[in-house]
Amino acid sequence: MELRYTTGDMLEFAGTVSGDGAVTGTVLGEKTLQFAVFSGTFDGTVSNFDSLQLRNGSTVEFSHSVEAGSLYYELSDGSTYESDAFVTTFNASFSFSGNEENVSIELGHADTSTAWSYNLIYADDLSVFDDSDFYISDYNGEIASMTIGETVDYGKGSLSLVENNGIQLIYTLA
Repeated sequence: MELRYTTGDMLEFAGTVSGDGAVTGTVLGEKTLQFAVFSGTFDGTVSNFDSLQLRNGSTVEFSHSVEAGSLYYELSDGSTYESDAFVTTFNASFSFSGNEENVSIELGHADTSTAWSYNLIYADDLSVFDDSDFYISDYNGEIASMTIGETVDYGKGSLSLVENNGIQLIYTLA
C-alpha cells in the first residue's frame, strides 16, 4: 500500500492516517507514506507505516505524532532548499516502529564542486535519532552508513552528519 501526497499548502483534518488500513484487518506488503512535490503542513497523526518518504523537494511540517519504521529522503532531484527550511519538522513526537531505526538519504548526482547543506530533521526531542543509522547513497550506490557526529570522505571533500538545532547533512570542500 502506498499513500502519496503531492502539492498543497496544508492537509488539514482530524484523525489518524494508518498504514494498517481500516479499524480491523491487515494490510499486506510494504506500507509507505510518501510526500512528493509537497510543501506545507500535514495536520494528522501518522502511524503503522513501514516507511515515511520525502521526495522531489518536499518540505513537511507534521502537527501531530508520527510513527514509522524508517525515514527516506530523496534529495537527488536538483531541488534547492531554503537554507533555514527543514525538510521535516516534527512538532509533536516522532518514533520508529520496529527495530530498524534507520534513515536513508539518496543524493543522486550531488554537486561536489561546491559546498552545500540540507537541514533534514527538526524536532524538540532528537534523542530518538541517537542510535539511528543514516545510510547515504548517490547514483553510484552507498557512500556510507553514518551516525550523528560522523564525517566521511566524499567527492572533493567530506560529508558530515551533525546535530545543530536539528539534524543536518553538510558537504564541505577539502
